[in-house]
Amino acid sequence: MENEHCFHAYIGDGKGKTTCCVGLALRHAGQNGRVLFTQFLKSNTSGELKPLAGIDNITVFLGKPTPKFIFAMTADELAAEKAAQNEYFDAIDRTAVQEHPTMIICDELFSAVETGLIDAARAQEYIERWLKGAEVVATGRNAPENLLALADYVTQMRKIKHPFDRGLPARRGVEF
Repeated sequence: MENEHCFHAYIGDGKGKTTCCVGLALRHAGQNGRVLFTQFLKSNTSGELKPLAGIDNITVFLGKPTPKFIFAMTADELAAEKAAQNEYFDAIDRTAVQEHPTMIICDELFSAVETGLIDAARAQEYIERWLKGAEVVATGRNAPENLLALADYVTQMRKIKHPFDRGLPARRGVEF
């Protein structure tokens, strides 16, 4: 892919941020691009992972699953999770250097930044470096100002109505 590289930010409280990333990964791979697909703060059980991993030019690179929501963690669990997320972020960077993907997707990176697990300035440093050779995509409810300013695309998913509001929990194959 010989286009100028851009940074995509998908934010908001609506459903569809990860779904958008999956579609973009498929589109990019369909044009012979090499995708590095990563996810922060997830259980590694989402339904998109297995099919994506089966596509030759998509690398699904996952860290250690996050065992529970950040707000439910003790101080010790939170410190361990911060260390794990930073280790994972460094591993993503090493993988990007080794594999030279033409698209890097960091699903829920903004959530890792918002919860204080990843430093916003460090995230900007990595993204700026990756943009020299790849399209970069990140998601999360809220993005820090420095990353919004860096973004070429900012799309906000806004929830109008969601089944969770009436007590229906996340459903396999739809929300994960």
